Amino acid sequence: MTQITTKGRNLANELSGPKTGLVSPSAMSLLCRKAVAYSRLQVERCNGDRMEAMGWEKWDKWLGKSEDRLEGQIRAIVAEFLPDHTVTFEGDPRGCTVRIVRPDGRGNTMDGNWGVEGS
Repeated sequence: MTQITTKGRNLANELSGPKTGLVSPSAMSLLCRKAVAYSRLQVERCNGDRMEAMGWEKWDKWLGKSEDRLEGQIRAIVAEFLPDHTVTFEGDPRGCTVRIVRPDGRGNTMDGNWGVEGS
């Protein structure tokens, strides 16, 4: 059982509605944790703190695999618990790196998506 976080509970409350029904706070807590990890990878891609120690090729391969793994896990959570929503990923860690695209256009970002803050 996934521990329910405040961010997860808030996200579940925001995304619950007539079409989606009650969204699982546990699943949204897991989604938020994955989004935070994804955001940290984007910070690493910008700063390259581990690149010197690992070497460019190994670092780039590790980062790419980690991003692909997290993107797949996040997409799976959204597909299971928010089937009418989609998810997009941004590489700039200064904003929301994971965005849930709602079919009704409501959200907490200027473009109407629901951004999951990374930190």
